[in-house]
Amino acid sequence: MIDSRLKRYWLMELEQSATSLEKLYRSNDWNDDLEFSVEKSIFFGFYAIRKLKESGLLPNNVISFNWKITTYPKADNPKKNKSINDYQLFSGGSKQLSLEDLCNQFVHSNHFSPFVPDNQVCVGFFFASDRESKKELYYLQLVSVINIFLSVVHEKRVTLELVHKEAEFSIKLPNT
Repeated sequence: MIDSRLKRYWLMELEQSATSLEKLYRSNDWNDDLEFSVEKSIFFGFYAIRKLKESGLLPNNVISFNWKITTYPKADNPKKNKSINDYQLFSGGSKQLSLEDLCNQFVHSNHFSPFVPDNQVCVGFFFASDRESKKELYYLQLVSVINIFLSVVHEKRVTLELVHKEAEFSIKLPNT
């Protein structure tokens, strides 16, 4: 449990994670060090949200948020090598997950893979818990992760827009 006196520190860390993740849109040098840093930020962020919720430190309006994710069904003949190739990546659908369910997907993760289509800029994440990975794989855009983190920090839904100009992506963080 998180003591209510320490809530602000957890929220500051979560906001710092959102800010560092936003910088990925201006980074074009994907490497192992950056991947480790991103994975740590993602997992810490969702763990922090889960602990804040379990400690009763998040308001009901935040707890009740649902988030849209993309889903990919398990392939008919998976290779059982626990990779995204075990899923039908051209048969995506969508579903809503509660904040708690989303956190659990990361905390109990069996799959986690940043999506870096050009080996330079991370645009999202494939993930699934050990239980869900038997049925489907999930995908969440980077901007959505930042929206989730900032929505918890500011205790209201934050919706950032992804801007694409020429060969660059960016988002404008709120001043709330």
